[in-house]
This record gives sequence, structure tokens and C-alpha cells, in this order.
Amino acid sequence: EQRNLLTRFMKILEDQKGHEIASMVEAAKITLSDQPKAKMNFDFIEEGWSIGATQADLNKSTASEVQKIITTALSTVEQKAGIVAADIDTIFMTGGSTALPGFVSSVQTAFPTAKIMQGDRFSSVATGLGIAASKYY
Repeated sequence: EQRNLLTRFMKILEDQKGHEIASMVEAAKITLSDQPKAKMNFDFIEEGWSIGATQADLNKSTASEVQKIITTALSTVEQKAGIVAADIDTIFMTGGSTALPGFVSSVQTAFPTAKIMQGDRFSSVATGLGIAASKYY
């Protein structure tokens, strides 16, 4: 029905622009962690093509996945560890996705008495892998 969209998609595939698009989406996600709006400019695909996004858009698109994480965390703490969520006084968060506003607020709601401590968002996973590797190799 919309041949222009198929043409655009084929151009993206032929020009191998998938990684550039993924990088722009990642940059927008990072921007939306601290700012209410982000804009992705896709002029490199089609002149004048840009897409705006808001924190609300990001929260809506990630809400079901965030809820799965919260459900798993609560289950682990309460059922597996036998600890009441209200008894958790500190939660240490690490990794880039923990900066998502919807994630932080959902964790705070699930663990209302916990102080949220933020670790190194961008290199903590790699650091942890390095520490683990040093133990085995």
C-alpha cells in the first residue's frame, strides 16, 4: 500500500544502515534518561526524515519488560530469600538500562524504603566480566 516505505526500507538494507539506526536509537534512549525529549535525525536515509520521542514514549514501550524485572526481583527477595521487600534498605543499580526513568520509579515503588544507589552505568558490566575472568584464567 505504501510503496515509499518499502523503498525506504530497501535502501536501509542495501546501504547497510542498520547499525547507524541502532546507534541513534541508543543515543535517544540515553538522552531520554535525563531529558524529557529526544530527536533522531535520519537525513542519512531520507532528507528531512526525523523522529521525536519523549520519556513517556520510552516508559510506555518498556513498561511490560520493566514489570517482568520487578516481578522477578520481588519474587526472588520475598519467596526465595524470605525477605520482606520493605526490609530492603539499599538497592545498588548498575548498567545503562538502570538509568531509564520508568525503571527507577518502578524499583522505588516495589521497594519503597530502599535507598537507590547508582553504580557505573557504562562500564560496570565489562568490569564485572573482567573480575570474573581474572578468577578463572
